[in-house]
Amino acid sequence: MPTKTRTPADALADAREAQASADAYESKAADARGEAARIDADAVDLIVSDPAQADRITREVSTQERLANAYTAKAGAEHARADKLARDALALEAERLDKAAEKAVKDAAAHQRRVDELLAQLEDLDGVSYGVAAVPLAGAVDGRTYYPTTRGEQITEHVDGYRVRASMIRYFLAHNELPAQSTALDVIKESDPMAGRPIVQAREFFIPPLLAAYLAGDILDHTPEA
Repeated sequence: MPTKTRTPADALADAREAQASADAYESKAADARGEAARIDADAVDLIVSDPAQADRITREVSTQERLANAYTAKAGAEHARADKLARDALALEAERLDKAAEKAVKDAAAHQRRVDELLAQLEDLDGVSYGVAAVPLAGAVDGRTYYPTTRGEQITEHVDGYRVRASMIRYFLAHNELPAQSTALDVIKESDPMAGRPIVQAREFFIPPLLAAYLAGDILDHTPEA
């Protein structure tokens, strides 16, 4: 039986469980601190009337305070686990984007091979060459034309975006911050039109939604792309 590939959604589901556990421990810590304060406040008259009760009351208060500290420590550990799982989700998202880019490139190549085969057959049959024809630009009054996007081009139109966003996630996970410029990303070459572009000028292109959610602090409320 094949092993199910772990997805960003899987990691986020685990992160939500860890966060829920942290919230539960924090609630218990608050209850314990409240109980310590209640015991201390209620014991004032008792201690005044019977000072011998002071040691017992102190022990009870100390027990609740230590319990609160223990719960707080557990909550901190669960918060850290939730954050690690959220970052795992980011790493898995980078892998998903890389695979999406690879698939698009392969699909486009297969599509182009089929187009080339059909064109070769048509040209052999008709004895002339065929290509993409220019079409009138809608609304233009000066006769301007343009070459429409082919289906093969449509398949690959998001490839650069996939690769750039995957690279952005890897950079963030390695440096725990966003780069100031696009050239810091491992997929941007000096000859690339996006080279040297400040990230803030095209945040939606460079920063994938899942990373944006993490930076905003609400990644656990985010539903990642499948």
